[in-house]
Amino acid sequence: MNITPQEIRSQEFGKKFRGYDQDEVKAFLDNLADDLEEIVLENKSLKERIYLLEERLDDYKSMEDTMKQMLLTAHKTSEEKKRVSEREAENLIQDAKLKSERVLQETDKKLYELKKKILDLKNLKDSYILKIKSILELQSQLLTKFEKEEGAKHSGLWEKEKVEEEVSKIASEFKKEDMR
Repeated sequence: MNITPQEIRSQEFGKKFRGYDQDEVKAFLDNLADDLEEIVLENKSLKERIYLLEERLDDYKSMEDTMKQMLLTAHKTSEEKKRVSEREAENLIQDAKLKSERVLQETDKKLYELKKKILDLKNLKDSYILKIKSILELQSQLLTKFEKEEGAKHSGLWEKEKVEEEVSKIASEFKKEDMR
């Protein structure tokens, strides 16, 4: 039953003998209508406020859902970026290891080749020294033989000493080279 303050004010009661005092009833009804009018206005105001608060609550719930979605998306994105970064780091480390192994292998190969060249050069030097020594010895023998043959002919001892001196110089130079 919805009764308005106006209906209370305009309500008429039948008259009976010994009934209620009409002025008192009218005053009571007016007071009741005023109170009801205040209650209706307050109720209307409260309903409007509830409606506005429910709208705001819906907005907040919508914002909360949006924020939850954003947070979830950010978390997923962060996790994905972390996984990608870890994979990239692993790949970089693996590449660096492979490159360092290749560099080491190339360095070892070059070192081996250099050692081989050094050994070959030492062997070649030794070979040349032996050849020169044998040539010098042969030349010395030839000179000695020649001197004996010529000495008998000319008796030129000073030439023999000069030749021996030159042979000694050449031999000592080769010995110095050999020691290096």
